[in-house]
Amino acid sequence: GSFADGFSSFLTTTTSLPSTRTPSAESVISSTLAMCMADEKLRMFADPVKSSIWRFIFPVQFTLGVLGNALNLWVLTSDDVPNNIANDLLAAVSLCDLAFLLAMLPNSLAAFDYFIFSPRYRLFYLDMRIHLSGFANWMSAAAIWFILAVSIERLLVVRNPLRSKHYWGGSRRALVVGAIFIATGALTFYHHFEFDCEIIKLCNGTQTQAMCFPASEPHPIRYGSREMTEPLPSTKLYMHASTVFNAVLVVFLPILFVCVLNIGLLQTLRTRAAELGVGSEQITAERMKRTTTRVTVTVIAIALCFSLTQGPSAVMVLVEMAIGFKEGSHPLYTVMSLTNCLVVMGKTINFLLFCLSSAHFRSKCLSVIFRKFPRLQQSCLGQRFSETFATHPRGSIRTIRSTRLGASLLMRPEERTIVEDADGEAYELMMTESPSLSPVSKNGA
Repeated sequence: GSFADGFSSFLTTTTSLPSTRTPSAESVISSTLAMCMADEKLRMFADPVKSSIWRFIFPVQFTLGVLGNALNLWVLTSDDVPNNIANDLLAAVSLCDLAFLLAMLPNSLAAFDYFIFSPRYRLFYLDMRIHLSGFANWMSAAAIWFILAVSIERLLVVRNPLRSKHYWGGSRRALVVGAIFIATGALTFYHHFEFDCEIIKLCNGTQTQAMCFPASEPHPIRYGSREMTEPLPSTKLYMHASTVFNAVLVVFLPILFVCVLNIGLLQTLRTRAAELGVGSEQITAERMKRTTTRVTVTVIAIALCFSLTQGPSAVMVLVEMAIGFKEGSHPLYTVMSLTNCLVVMGKTINFLLFCLSSAHFRSKCLSVIFRKFPRLQQSCLGQRFSETFATHPRGSIRTIRSTRLGASLLMRPEERTIVEDADGEAYELMMTESPSLSPVSKNGA
């Protein structure tokens, strides 16, 4: 939201998150003025659209996103879920989305008068919101790269079913995860000093406000001063280059690669379905067709939602760079707020698309919940779910049935179990029933 007096305004960052013209941690309270401002001018979100988003829409997104991603993280790190690379990457996605939502919570609280007119919270928020926004952008970028890594791993698992047997060691896992966090942190680090800000005191020290200017543009050295500071050419170059690289490497290229990888995954699955249809029993072919259709719908939903929720805000940032609108009241800032809302929605539905869409994952989820709360399993609802998703220490009842159907395969039983646990129920039937599959070398990764 924009300050009504034009001091500063919320902006969108290249990773589609609300960035702000806000004070840095080193800012000091430098001015005490006698003028007093009306409450309307002290509110963070004067625009009704922005205010409605933070007051009504975000709390719902936050609640669903935190509960869903916390559930994902709990299940994916439990003993009931097999150790494989895809599960570790999905756990990282859930962790990043949780951190993102928590970092965005202060913005929502600032939309309520109870918090923003509290002197302590207002000072904390004005002093920290640029860093909270930078952290949220970092977590968003990391989650996007982890989603890209999940798409790569899923395609590799479907093409090489026994790849999931080669679980990465602790050092390799730390290297991959650490590299993603370091790379995305470097790409988004500029958000922490994107603006030069100053906290000022008004109304004889009873009102707190923030005065901010883009660090890459000429601006007064302090509030009320006529002396201007000229940013270094290197600062301008770094800010503009970081914005472009951020949009390309954090949003546009990942969207492109995720779509391409999912198309490749669908092609591989359809090839396997065609191979299975030759000389197979009718019931198996029909089950194969249903599975392929279900996977197709899921994969298309993942690619479509990922593109629609992550792409528009990056486009808006590049539009801002091109036409240079500066006033916080500019209509395009309202559009930016809507695109940011899409980003938060994407973080909220990630757990639905990547985990709860799989019957295999849902069965594991119920297994973990019933083990933690055994009385729940004795209820009528719990017994009904138990009958639907009966579980096994290494897989669901559907997995065991698939194992029996594929008993004639030239795979050892322990290899078959690992394939079934690889990446969710959606691919299990294809892997265990296709007579054309052959074991891969244990050295293949």
